[in-house]
Amino acid sequence: MSKKVSITLVATNDIATDQRVLKIAETLAEEGYSVTVICRKLPNRPSLPILPFATKLKNIWFKKGFPFYASFNVAFFFDLLFSKVDIITANDLDTLPACALVAIIRRKFLVYDSHELFIEVPELNGRHFTKTIWFLFEKLFIRKADAVSTVCDSIAKELKNRYKKECIVIRNVPQYHKKNSFEKKPNDVETKTLLYQGALNTGRGIEQMIGSMLFLYDVKLIIAGTGYLEKALKQMVTDLELNDKVEFTGLLSPSALRTLTRKAHLGLSLEENICKNYEYALPNKLFDYIQARVPVITSNLPEMRRIIDKYKVGTSIDVKESHELALIIKNILDHEQLHTIWKNNCNVAASDLCWEKERSKLIDMYKTLKTP
Repeated sequence: MSKKVSITLVATNDIATDQRVLKIAETLAEEGYSVTVICRKLPNRPSLPILPFATKLKNIWFKKGFPFYASFNVAFFFDLLFSKVDIITANDLDTLPACALVAIIRRKFLVYDSHELFIEVPELNGRHFTKTIWFLFEKLFIRKADAVSTVCDSIAKELKNRYKKECIVIRNVPQYHKKNSFEKKPNDVETKTLLYQGALNTGRGIEQMIGSMLFLYDVKLIIAGTGYLEKALKQMVTDLELNDKVEFTGLLSPSALRTLTRKAHLGLSLEENICKNYEYALPNKLFDYIQARVPVITSNLPEMRRIIDKYKVGTSIDVKESHELALIIKNILDHEQLHTIWKNNCNVAASDLCWEKERSKLIDMYKTLKTP
C-alpha cells in the first residue's frame, strides 16, 4: 500500500465491550491501514491491552432517546469533518446520519456495517413515529454507502429487499482458540454452570432463565453483561430468593469473558420472536460459546437453528415457561453422553466458525474502495 489509507470506524458502543468493532479495527490495522475508532466511553469500562489503532472516546451526558442519538451524531459529525480520513465506517444505523453527511460533504468513501435490523428492535415496537424517522434515515443514507455489510444472510436479504442494496455477510465470529484445558474431573461433585452473555434487554429470555433456577439443583446461572433491565432482573432474583444461584458479573473485557465462558456447561441464547430483528438474530454469544467448546441451547429461530442443525453443538427449542426450560436443561445435564458429543462437535465447529476464515471478506470489501 503506497499511501497509508485512513479509516475511521464510528460506534455508539464502547470499544472495550464491542467485539465486532474491536476485531474489525485490529484486522484493518494489521492490513496496513491507519485506523481510528470514535466511540462511546462507558463508566467502569473494562480495561484493554494496548491496541494497534487510535481511539477517541466520547462522554455523552444523555443516556437514551433522541437527546442521546442527536448528541452522538453531532459529536461524530464535527470530529469527522475535521479529521484526516479516507474511508468512514458507520457501525449501525445510529451512527449513519453523521457518517453519511460527512462522507458526502468531503467526498469520502462510506461503509455501512449493519449489526442488526435497527428499525426492528423491540425498543421501537409501537413507536411508529420514531421508527419511521429511523427508516427514512436508513433509506436515504444507505444509498450513499459505497459498501454495506451485515452479520447474517437473513438481514442481508432484508436490506436488499428494502433498499435494493447488495450486502456482504461478515459474521460476528471470534478468533480461533485451541481446545481449552477446562475438563471435568472424574467423580467431582460440582455445581454445573449455565451462562448467558450479552445485553440485559427485553426479549432475551433472561426472565425465563432466572425462573428456571427454581426447579434446578446443583446448577448456577451466570449472567454476564449489562442493560436497562439489569436493576429489574436483580430485583427478580432477590424476590425469588435466588441470590445464591444467580450471579451478575457486569461488563467484562473480552479476555475475561472468554475465561468465564470456558468454564460453563451450557451457553444460553434464548431470544424471543417478538420482532423481526430477533427473528433473524445470529448473536455473537452463540459463536463465543462454540469457540469455548460449550454446548448451547438456542431459540428455534432460523439463523441460530441453521448453525445447530449443521454442526450438532446443542439444541434449538420453543419454550415459553421457566419450568419447561428447567426440564430441558436437566435432561441435557443428566445425559452426559449427549453433552460430550455436543462438546466434541464444538471442536469441528470452532475451527470453521472463526474470524481467521471470515476476515478475508472484510479485507476484500475494503480493497474494492480505491482511494487516491
